[in-house]
Amino acid sequence: MKITIDKTSNIPLYLQVKYLIEKQIVDGSYAAGAVFPTLTEVAKATSVSVRTVQKAFREMEAEGICYRSSSRKLVLGEPPEERNVAQTRNVIVVCHQMGEACFYTDSLAMQMFAGVQGEVRSWEQDVEIVMAGVPLAESLSFYLANPCMNILGVVLLHWQDRDELESLSRRFPRVRFMHLNYALADLETLPTNVSGVYNDDFAGGYQGTDFLLSHGVTRPAFFELTIPPHNMTYSLRRNGFLSAVKDHGLSALSFKLPPNEKGTSYGEQIRNHREFFARTLTANPDIDGVLTCYDPLAEAIGEHLLQKQFNDKIKLMSYDGHREMNICIFSSVDVDYRAMGQKAARFLADPEGKPRFLRVMPQLVVRNSGLVAPRICLVEKRVAASKSV
Repeated sequence: MKITIDKTSNIPLYLQVKYLIEKQIVDGSYAAGAVFPTLTEVAKATSVSVRTVQKAFREMEAEGICYRSSSRKLVLGEPPEERNVAQTRNVIVVCHQMGEACFYTDSLAMQMFAGVQGEVRSWEQDVEIVMAGVPLAESLSFYLANPCMNILGVVLLHWQDRDELESLSRRFPRVRFMHLNYALADLETLPTNVSGVYNDDFAGGYQGTDFLLSHGVTRPAFFELTIPPHNMTYSLRRNGFLSAVKDHGLSALSFKLPPNEKGTSYGEQIRNHREFFARTLTANPDIDGVLTCYDPLAEAIGEHLLQKQFNDKIKLMSYDGHREMNICIFSSVDVDYRAMGQKAARFLADPEGKPRFLRVMPQLVVRNSGLVAPRICLVEKRVAASKSV
């Protein structure tokens, strides 16, 4: 037996083993009743694990290609053209734009995926979730060619490339693409097989600002990062902020930080954010309230306020509400990423009568009653250490 496996391909190894064995059957290398090599022999010939080969054989057994004899040997049961057709499975494909490796380190993607997974598990019907590799087009073509898979749609996590999204939707016009989280420009002009679930960033910016202003802030400022112009997430949050300030009859300040250089570590980003805020506060000492576009920026500002003992003078609120950050008490506009995943799965299961684009309302969470700067664990330790030197 000679089988060449491409370990750089996005096609799972066990499926490569399965399809290459099937090709040998079609080519006549095995006749009906022939005994296949053992798991160990196939694993050695293909340089994959025994577990991978075992998974391939199980798929072949499930499809009626072969069966286990009384001696537990795997025997070719029927000619390929007469074998039983496996039952068609409903499938939701999930893809992270940066690949599967980044998926497991992206907390937001994991929350959205948990929403998809939790929703699917609650259904009575049997629906399978599969992870696609990148480039997505290659994996999707493979799945669509499988007659046993009925693709309900593709859920796109952390997808910020509008041009690629348009290209995919035109290349696969019969596939429903569910775009989550990032509010990209002019999505409604894309082909109608693109739908999406997003956070209501304008409403979130408005309610966070309204809360600050109702608690005594008179000179608010919004801080955001510089991101690609087609990504409207932060600009919508800023517009909500500006609208709330206008409705209160006040004037507002808005500041945009330069983009982080590629490869900048998280610690360096925090330091850069903090230095930018320090310079801005020196130039605008009347700022008494801050809404940030995302949590790491609030963490940096909180560090500065705490060390300079401004935390009782400037009220701080963030946006996103990440649970994994090193924060004891933190007020923010919390985004429900899990709900996005749930709504995406429900849409794919039954799109009839639903709006093409759905929005999830964020929740205002006050984690410190006085709305002062958050007490950040790591900062307290750093400040204590500096005083002891």
